[in-house]
Amino acid sequence: MAEGFEKAKGLLGLKGPKLIARLSGRNTWRVGNIASNDLGSGKTADLLVEKGHKVYGWDVECRMEKNKPMGTPNEILKKIQNAFENNKTKKKDKVIVLIHDVMFRNSMGGKEKLKQLIELLQKEEFNFDFVSNY
Repeated sequence: MAEGFEKAKGLLGLKGPKLIARLSGRNTWRVGNIASNDLGSGKTADLLVEKGHKVYGWDVECRMEKNKPMGTPNEILKKIQNAFENNKTKKKDKVIVLIHDVMFRNSMGGKEKLKQLIELLQKEEFNFDFVSNY
């Protein structure tokens, strides 16, 4: 898998040695002093770190089932709040939420649901930032 990152980097013409990576289907971390593995993904993560990359996982995952989102914007907000309240985030004051783009398809009213989720998070005074500032 690590070779695939290097190949993609070349094909996409990405400059510089470092990438921000997420291992497909794996909640694996190698960021600063945060290191955790998911289902044997540690070796790949370690190889990426050796090449200067950071590997991010997530604190909250919004899942799909049979191509339909499992959760309304209000339920997603509750999952995020619960992660903070129960100390389930890797950093005390930050949360990484994994939401796949297919959750907000136009055919499922996605634009309106995404807007609602963003408004709910802003109302609760969550701030959005780039993962590179994590």
